[in-house]
Amino acid sequence: MWYDSYMKDELIDIVNEKDEVVGTSLKHDAHAQGKRLRISHVFIFNSKGELALQLRSTTVSFKPGHWVTTGSGHIGAGETYLDAGIRELREEAGIDVPLTFEGTEFYKADNGAEEFLGIMRGTYDGNFICDADDVAEIRWCLMEEVQRMVTRGEPFHPEFLFLLRKRFGIS
Repeated sequence: MWYDSYMKDELIDIVNEKDEVVGTSLKHDAHAQGKRLRISHVFIFNSKGELALQLRSTTVSFKPGHWVTTGSGHIGAGETYLDAGIRELREEAGIDVPLTFEGTEFYKADNGAEEFLGIMRGTYDGNFICDADDVAEIRWCLMEEVQRMVTRGEPFHPEFLFLLRKRFGIS
């Protein structure tokens, strides 16, 4: 399955339907066993109101070549959503900016996987230092352009598309 090569041997929190930690598991095992888990998603906007979209590298195992939030990833065991968002933003975009935690959304994937998506937001006007193993590029886009990209059928990570629809009215 896709997660065999995608999952690093990292410990993550497993949560119940109320997003309360009920245990820990290796990422690979959590996905293989259909455990409910947490994912962070960081939305970075610039002072012009443009959103930084990350294009996943073609070498990543899950959803290569898909657009996703500026920084995203699994919440490590004992980490908060905000801690994970800060870490993922550093790892993927090479930046440190103050983030605001905006809450969570419950997401159920087409394959039945259940996740709580933690949403963070920050503002940044500089350049990105992308991790070439994970990120092909980061592009600034107004929300109108994001809507056009979705309409054209460009590949968007399903969690990102869910959040764009839920939080920003993208159809």
